Amino acid sequence: MTKNRLAAVLRLRALAERRARGELAHAERELQLAEEMLQRRHEAPPPERPAEVLSTLQLHALALQGVRSHELLIEAAAEVERNRLVRQDVHEHWSEASKEHKSAERLDERRRAQMADHARMAAERALDELVLLRRGWAG
Repeated sequence: MTKNRLAAVLRLRALAERRARGELAHAERELQLAEEMLQRRHEAPPPERPAEVLSTLQLHALALQGVRSHELLIEAAAEVERNRLVRQDVHEHWSEASKEHKSAERLDERRRAQMADHARMAAERALDELVLLRRGWAG
C-alpha cells in the first residue's frame, strides 16, 4: 500500500468518474439512436393506395400492415423511454462519481496545504533554534 492513501483514493475516484462519463456518453448515444429510429418510423411514407377495388384478403393484409406499423411505433416509443430512463440513471451515477472525485481533490488540497504549513513551521523553528545556538542562548 502506498504511503499516501488519499492519493490512491483520488486516483480511484478519478477513474470511476471517467468510467461513469463514458457510460453516460454511451447512454446518450443510445437515446439519440432510439429517437432517430422513432422519428424515421413516424416519417415513413404511407403505403400507396391501390387504384382498383380490393378483395377481402387484400383488405385484411392492409389492416395487418397498419397494425404492424402501429406496433413498431409503440415499440420504438417504448425503446426511447427505456433509453431515457437508462440515461437518467447513468447521469445520476456520473454525477455522484464526479462529486466524490471533487471531494477527494479538495481533501487532497487541504492535506497538501497542511503539509506545507507544517514544513514552513518546522523550517522557522529550526531557523530560530539555529539563531539561538549561534548566540549561545540555547538551554
